[in-house]
Amino acid sequence: MTTTHTPSYRANAHGMRPDPYAETLARLTAEFTGRFSERGIEIVLDGCIADLSGVPFASMPEMSERLALERITRYCRSRDRDFTDLW
Repeated sequence: MTTTHTPSYRANAHGMRPDPYAETLARLTAEFTGRFSERGIEIVLDGCIADLSGVPFASMPEMSERLALERITRYCRSRDRDFTDLW
């Protein structure tokens, strides 16, 4: 099944703006297509957001994407090596 990722938009006082969560999810899903499921990416991203709960709101999209990218990359690398270097 192929999924098309179109970022959603939220209304604010200045009109419509892209939803940073949806944009991040779409970028990560595109990067890891065939290597990691979209649902898995969503779970990792949600965990990263929870782990970064003390980060200023304005920094959250960038920081959560960086952390999710690192975690997923590390997982994929370890999986490719039969998890011999996970920790």
